[in-house]
Amino acid sequence: GAGGEGGHGAAKAVGEDGQAGVGGGEQRQPRGLAELAGLTARTTLIYHIVKDGEFLTCLAGDVYEPASLRDVGFVHCSSEAAVIPVANDYFGGALEKLLLLRVDPTKLASQTRYEDAVPVDGMRAAAVPDSTLFPHVYGPIEISAIDGIGVLGREAAGYTWPEVFAPTDVYLRQVK
Repeated sequence: GAGGEGGHGAAKAVGEDGQAGVGGGEQRQPRGLAELAGLTARTTLIYHIVKDGEFLTCLAGDVYEPASLRDVGFVHCSSEAAVIPVANDYFGGALEKLLLLRVDPTKLASQTRYEDAVPVDGMRAAAVPDSTLFPHVYGPIEISAIDGIGVLGREAAGYTWPEVFAPTDVYLRQVK
């Protein structure tokens, strides 16, 4: 669950920033009493970090299937708040550019569960609190669920948020 390639456990209710029991993020109007009571899932975008070259090789028709799906049974994703710490800790030595896939979990055919982090290669994102729950997608990610693709910036202190997210179809036309 470390956002790129990185939780098993029961799904837990979390705030929009990925913190258990903590709110945050964009404010929106509740859709009904069930949502007010916290009984329905929040519609919050989730993010997946992938090396530029790996993204294209993991496309299979109209879905994206990274190696983690085969290796651990799910696709590692992150909340917005966890993206930069995860990128710095897990991809600090990456030579190629990192893409950030912005995913709408309501458009996925597969289940998304918020779970404890599953460290990759024994590493854990040091700057992410232990209480952070990560979205894990238990199946391929449909291209239609990818809301946009950004390129993480890089400075001396580490990665920075993408300046822009290109529509997925536009990005794919440019690189194919």
